[in-house]
Amino acid sequence: MITPRVATGSALRCLIGRVVPIVMCMAGTVTATAADRFPWPFTLQFDQQAPTSVSGTVVNQDGQPITNANVAVFVEHPDFLVPVLSPTILHQTVTDGDGRFSMTFASPTPYQCSRFRAIARQANHGFCTMDLVLTNREQTVHFRLRKERTVRGRAIGPDGLAIAGLQIRLRSFRDGAASTSLWPADAAPAAWPKPALTDNVGRFAMQGIPISDQPGSITFEVDDERFAPHTTTVETGVDEAVTLRLSDPGIVTGSVVQKDSGAPLGGCWLLVVPTDHQQAADNQHQGIPVRADSEGRFRVRCNQAKYLTVYAYPPEGAPYPAWVTDARPWPDAKLPHDVRIEVPRGVLVRGKVIDAESKMPIMDAGVEYWVAEAKHFPHVSRAVAKQTYWGAEYRRILTRRDGTFEVAVIPGPGYLVAKAPDATYVSRQITHGEVTGEGPGGYFMNIEAAKSINPKPGEKVVDFVLEMTQGVTIRGQVVGPDGKPIDQAVLLSKSFTRIQSVYWSSRRALPIVNGRFELPGCDPNQARTVFILDATHQLGATITLHPKEAINKEPVIRLEPCGSAVVQLVDKNRMPVANQQLLGSTMIVRPDLIGLEGVVNASYGFQPVRHVFWAMSILDPSRHKSLSTDKNGFVTFPTLIPGAPYKLIQIAPSQQELLDFKVESGLEHSLGTVTVE
Repeated sequence: MITPRVATGSALRCLIGRVVPIVMCMAGTVTATAADRFPWPFTLQFDQQAPTSVSGTVVNQDGQPITNANVAVFVEHPDFLVPVLSPTILHQTVTDGDGRFSMTFASPTPYQCSRFRAIARQANHGFCTMDLVLTNREQTVHFRLRKERTVRGRAIGPDGLAIAGLQIRLRSFRDGAASTSLWPADAAPAAWPKPALTDNVGRFAMQGIPISDQPGSITFEVDDERFAPHTTTVETGVDEAVTLRLSDPGIVTGSVVQKDSGAPLGGCWLLVVPTDHQQAADNQHQGIPVRADSEGRFRVRCNQAKYLTVYAYPPEGAPYPAWVTDARPWPDAKLPHDVRIEVPRGVLVRGKVIDAESKMPIMDAGVEYWVAEAKHFPHVSRAVAKQTYWGAEYRRILTRRDGTFEVAVIPGPGYLVAKAPDATYVSRQITHGEVTGEGPGGYFMNIEAAKSINPKPGEKVVDFVLEMTQGVTIRGQVVGPDGKPIDQAVLLSKSFTRIQSVYWSSRRALPIVNGRFELPGCDPNQARTVFILDATHQLGATITLHPKEAINKEPVIRLEPCGSAVVQLVDKNRMPVANQQLLGSTMIVRPDLIGLEGVVNASYGFQPVRHVFWAMSILDPSRHKSLSTDKNGFVTFPTLIPGAPYKLIQIAPSQQELLDFKVESGLEHSLGTVTVE
């Protein structure tokens, strides 16, 4: 459970935003104290004035109440690479003699959470997870637990001998399209299966996994000082015993120092990445987080690999920017891989994030540094600029209570961008290429403040100000064709991307409950086109909202029956692509709802992303994830919002935009014949 600190106003901010459980990575884990965790990219906020209540029952397959069943509610967070975020438990309880439970807790915010879920389990039964609605303040959930499945196995070491006394944890469980992942070992809910322990001949039995008739998988995780960290994934339909084959650990030791003076960078955070690929970028999510001691020394146990990359994040207040090492070959001998990381001196920028109108400071805003992509860097080598760029990418520093921040940059052109702590500020969309100076192109970023910077070597940069503009909130009603409030739907807006900066997460949706919606952060002088979808009842609408009009008169949005589109897919020889699953591993073709068109820069260094989109396979998975062509190559796409812009896109084996289209309410549209790979 979360321990809140004292706060005023409607938002209750909690210590877990600054101090969180360490992330369990496939590369391995390290031990840290509760007060020494890798900094999160935002501080969790909760509404204490309008708490959420979740109640319900837990029964067995025969409908009989289960006493003393463990129940927990938790939230999952948007995608981040630094660090990868684990779920957060909001509350836990047990059922009474009638199998009932009830809990009340401070409400999470949809801006910071991607999913709201509940989990329940009791001895001799498998666990069960259920999705909840983030904006619904009173919810009822009923669990029907299946009998547990006991998965048995054996663990052997590098010498082929059985391993006794080995703790094995359930890392994740996938059941059909749904999946549930493990929290850090010291923060898993009581409803999650307990770790199994191997006996004298290395055998173990994992209990608490539900029996399932859906295809899925189970992933086990081992983190023992005697061996390299290990994960094994098996299919749920396989009944034979699981064999876990462990290997000798790889040990990485090292020191982080100032390149100019050789003095240690004590307290530096690092992500240590053993990898078989010679790269020093975009693999932060595989890193093992560890903090250097006061002398800049660190030690990590991990898997041995071909190469090693280390991301270094010097402490705030030091004039040394984020940094990443080159991919270094792993030594052949089974000796500790000792690394000396020399971080070059930069320029320390001291600034503040404020409200543009009131000039009041904004606490817990996230400040990010982006190095400009310049053909010639006036003060540093291209190698230094490149390694700083990859090190600083996705790293965020939070402003203090007075809105101030300190961030180290390199001399030369760059950008400081900021993300608001909540959804009330006006966002704007810019492309990655615009931030780095290459021109429009690349993926979209959704930010609330940005400002260029170009310091000289040795320059002191103080009083650097980033301003955010408060927006207005549009509130309204959503009704069905019969005029009655819609029970549950989602509102899709290109400006609402939650707390993350880049458009990676597909869960960019605001829940609509009991026919009501709230859209915060609207520019009062700019119209907003939004889409509403009730996938369950196949209803939708496309509407343009004018904030000034909507504030004076609350809009009522009437949904209409969704349309559909049929298309014939053929190959380059004009032969039908028959009986092909569209979301298979060899071919992926899907319709995407388009929220924003971008400008393509043909000279940009990689495949540009032209639009903000929502995949229909995420918005309506029950209908779209199982789509296949018939014997003549025809397929019908359902659940399409009337009047909304769509693109038919091929993702695999290569990416290409096939066609643009719209549909009308209740009608099936023919898209003709389209050639795919």
